[in-house]
Formats: sequence, structure tokens, C-alpha cells
Amino acid sequence: MTPTGQEAARLGKEESRDDRKAKPLRTSGLLLVCAVTAAAFLVGWSIGRERIRETLSPYRVTHVDSAAGTMALVRLNQRFIVRCDRRCSEFALGSSYRMQDHGGELQYQGSGMRLTLPIIERETTFETRPGGLG
Repeated sequence: MTPTGQEAARLGKEESRDDRKAKPLRTSGLLLVCAVTAAAFLVGWSIGRERIRETLSPYRVTHVDSAAGTMALVRLNQRFIVRCDRRCSEFALGSSYRMQDHGGELQYQGSGMRLTLPIIERETTFETRPGGLG
């Protein structure tokens, strides 16, 4: 049985009502996606570039002097000499470790231990280009 003209018009109105009900759902879904994206951006911004840099670039041990109780570390354009005393043997030459820089000391937390390594010397180098453009 095919619907008459009036029945077809009534069915068309019901379908358009369903479409109107679906639009708010699509709009709220889009708003939810935008809100989640904005929240992720704000969280990333609040963490800051320094935290991301610390996470992505660990400290590499370049020299260990167990007799003097010191160790040399390199990270990006920075070179550190830290006091490690009896814990120097915990670090392997050429290995990389994640540490946090707290101004006058580096903190290492890993392998079931938490160490505070006082910074004796800190050197920062800057990339220079020929002709004084750097």
C-alpha cells in the first residue's frame, strides 16, 4: 500500500522532526570534541616547555671520577659537573638518565632510589654561526 498525499506529507514532517532532534546531538558532539581538544591544549601549555624538554632530553654521563666523587653530565647545550660521592658507581659511563634540574642540584629518581646531586659547575654553550649572525 502506498501512502496517500496527506499521509506522505505527515510522514515527511515526522522525518524532519527526527532530523531536528539529531542536529542538537551532532552539535553537542562537536562541542564535546572541541572542549576535549581545548582542555588537552591547556594541560600541555600548563606543563610548559621546560617539562617537555626534560622529558625528551635526558642527561648523558660523559665522565665519572669515583676518587673525587664527581660526575660530568651533558644535556642539549648544557654541561654539568655534579657531586655524587659514594653513589658514583650507580651511574654508567655513556648511559642516559632522566633528572630534574632544581637550580643548584639535579634530582634523580629511578632504580628504587632518589638521589640529590649538588651541581658544582654548570656550563651553557650557544650555537654561533659564521659572520656574527648567530
